[in-house]
Amino acid sequence: MNLKLIAMAKRINGITLYTMPECNLNCIYCYTQGLRKENNCLTLMQWQEVILQAKGLGARWVIFAGPGEPLLDNKTLELIKYANTFGMQSILLTNGTLITEGIAENLFLNNTNIIVKLSSFNPEIYHFLSGNKNPIDWVPYEFTYKQEKIKHCIPFYLDILLKKYQKFSKGSKRSLRIETVITAYNLKCIIEIAKFIRAHRLGFLFETLIFNNSPNFDKLIPKKEDYWYLYRELKKYLGFPFILSQNWHKCPVRNNPVILQNGDMMLCLVQGAEIGNIHQDSLRDLWKKRLSVKEERLRYRRIFGFTNCLGRQVCNREEGRQGYSTN
Repeated sequence: MNLKLIAMAKRINGITLYTMPECNLNCIYCYTQGLRKENNCLTLMQWQEVILQAKGLGARWVIFAGPGEPLLDNKTLELIKYANTFGMQSILLTNGTLITEGIAENLFLNNTNIIVKLSSFNPEIYHFLSGNKNPIDWVPYEFTYKQEKIKHCIPFYLDILLKKYQKFSKGSKRSLRIETVITAYNLKCIIEIAKFIRAHRLGFLFETLIFNNSPNFDKLIPKKEDYWYLYRELKKYLGFPFILSQNWHKCPVRNNPVILQNGDMMLCLVQGAEIGNIHQDSLRDLWKKRLSVKEERLRYRRIFGFTNCLGRQVCNREEGRQGYSTN
């Protein structure tokens, strides 16, 4: 390993942990089913040791990201609390369906940035995309967007998170973001979500599809003209922050350690590699090995204006699948 890689291996910005292999939903666009293997999962103390080692390498944040639903595992809340004792910011990716007032308050008290999924304000579309056999509760909600009174029913968890966020957000680094996966089924819903985001000054994460083996995957892909229409409309409603988010892209996940629930280190959330396991090597040694892995040279690309992740480019190529053309 050259001196540059050795120097880089001494410092990281954060770490991503796949703590929970199971999920209570079955989203039809999900690409992580293949990772949901509960074999030799790390214990609470082992995960704490990983976070401690990451802190020693300079990590300032920890992402909790599945590959199932992180809140199904009680260890997640314990680990968020543990990371907070070191002044580390936690980022939780959740479908929201397990959120209670107590959990929401616990998360915000422990310096957590929450990214919660919302595919639609239409319960029928929401439940179809999430594959949820047990319908969630919806609550009536009214808000003002540019002097226009808008009424929606929103998922119960979003109502809880909004109230707790308003309580804890002032003068803090905590954030609440809405994540929406763009499909052919919810295109017409996303503008309403954008209005909601803007009215409440929330963060946002719009994702294009990552290939999975579902026989119905082709039906999920929007048409080229629909992508461009949505991109132009989101620029109109979300303004410069949206434009910046789609044109400036530096993947925080791929540039930092990623640990699977069994201890394996991956290249990113999508792509694995023969790097090693935290059971046998220290995080520092694994990170040195990770930096020495020769990756296919990938350039940042966009899909009809929307950011495209590097991991998906490799995934599509390995599957022999282009999915849809990029510009």
